[in-house]
Parts: sequence; C-alpha cells; structure tokens
Amino acid sequence: HKWHRTMGMAALYADPFEHLVVNTAPPLAAALLLRAHPWIVAAWAFIASANTVIAHTKDGQHIDHHFHRNKNFGVGWMLCDRFHGTLLE
Repeated sequence: HKWHRTMGMAALYADPFEHLVVNTAPPLAAALLLRAHPWIVAAWAFIASANTVIAHTKDGQHIDHHFHRNKNFGVGWMLCDRFHGTLLE
C-alpha cells in the first residue's frame, strides 16, 4: 500500500512482517489444521496470487482501497465488504 496507483505484479510486494504474519501464517495454519495435500496448498497459493495480481491490473472496486484504506478490501462480488460495512459504492 505504498502506492496509490496499482500495478499487477507490484501487488505481490509485502514487507517481511506483512508477508509472514498476514500472507503466510494464516493459510499455512489452515492447511496444517485441515491436513491439506501439498498440491492443494500449491494450487491455492497460485490462485490467490493470480487473483491478487488481476485485482490490481484493472480499474475496479478494489482500486478504491488504495485511496480509502479502510474500504473495499475485496474483489469481485465484494461479499465480505458488504457484510462488514466496508464497501465504498
């Protein structure tokens, strides 16, 4: 979130703390808890990374998140944003 203007591949950038605590620990904990097969974990990581890049390559609702940091966290149907009241129309 250093930049307001978004760019696909730059979306994967994270400082070490954010990468470990936010991006890696929760999905790894879920995979271990559910005893997910390594191929499932790899497929999930690929899909999640691709979704992040795609969400930052086109104009859309998530782009507003880079100007309003507490709004529009998601992409697509924005279901969680609608549920939690963080959707910026």
